[in-house]
Amino acid sequence: MSVKFVNIGLIDDQTIMVEFSDQSYAAFTVKELLTLQRSKKTPESFEPKALPN
Repeated sequence: MSVKFVNIGLIDDQTIMVEFSDQSYAAFTVKELLTLQRSKKTPESFEPKALPN
């Protein structure tokens, strides 16, 4: 099963929350998203930040 991007939202001025079609969420800094976009793939060592409570 492939997971697709569903929604995006701002957590603060530097952090973006991403929702996926499997109802999972991840938080990325703007810099992390730009790095991912440039590389076109996720590095093995990359882990998103935990969402704030």
